Amino acid sequence: MATGRLGSVLNNFVSPAIARRNNTEGACWVGVFFNMLSLVMSIALLKLDQDTKKANAEFHKSVEVSAHAELTASLLLDSHEDDEISLPEDLQHYDNNKRSINYDNKSVGTSSTSISSSSRSRSDSTYNGDSEEISKEVKLSDIFRFGFLFWLLSFSCFAVYGCILPFNNIASSLLLERDYFKAPPIDCTLRFEDQCTSGTLAPIIGNPSTDENRNSCPGSHYAPVLPTILNYTKENGRWDDSWDEDEYVFDDIEESDVNCEDDFWAEACTKDYCDTKDDATVTAGR
Repeated sequence: MATGRLGSVLNNFVSPAIARRNNTEGACWVGVFFNMLSLVMSIALLKLDQDTKKANAEFHKSVEVSAHAELTASLLLDSHEDDEISLPEDLQHYDNNKRSINYDNKSVGTSSTSISSSSRSRSDSTYNGDSEEISKEVKLSDIFRFGFLFWLLSFSCFAVYGCILPFNNIASSLLLERDYFKAPPIDCTLRFEDQCTSGTLAPIIGNPSTDENRNSCPGSHYAPVLPTILNYTKENGRWDDSWDEDEYVFDDIEESDVNCEDDFWAEACTKDYCDTKDDATVTAGR
């Protein structure tokens, strides 16, 4: 969970930066890429898990067979020390290993037999224990056996997912509107309310915003003042085909009308507004 939260923090830094450099769609596609990468990694982990289970099953089976074969070979050798015997093919390699040991002292064979027997008994007991554990019925009432630490962790998870994460999802917008991109005061107006404020379409002499006392406004952490009326079409000249819309005609512009991913607003008409909003978004996201 801690690693997942670090991913969320990293996203809060990276996504606004990508959106600012390219656009919101670009940031979303980066997120899609990492989600697909996570899916591929999950499929790879599933394959590794299946291979591991298969390898473990084969290992336990080989251990059981080996313990049984070793026990059989030891018993045969102990019973026919002076006789020539022919062991089965699957036990001959055990016979070769046994003959490399000095069997003059019978206690060696006895020790080997006891070791094999104990190995087999442990193996059998392990399998029996696993079978009993697997076959044990799971009951809903078992939750009452959980310890105090488990319930503390559960409450912590509930608090995080129920309170902190929802706030984190809206925190950037809340901070943006409350602290870093506040609406300008009502008495703060443009010199030319029907002209662009900043960019290639702005008046050469500028279009500053002032209050009723003719003081510059609105100041830092405020959204620049937007024009009230605009009338830009292909027929009235100074048109750029890279702009998204066919015309920009407004009688009362609102913030929702300004799309900073459109070069008309971001570069030609309200560059100061879009630049300030981008900076405030990055700051609020941190």
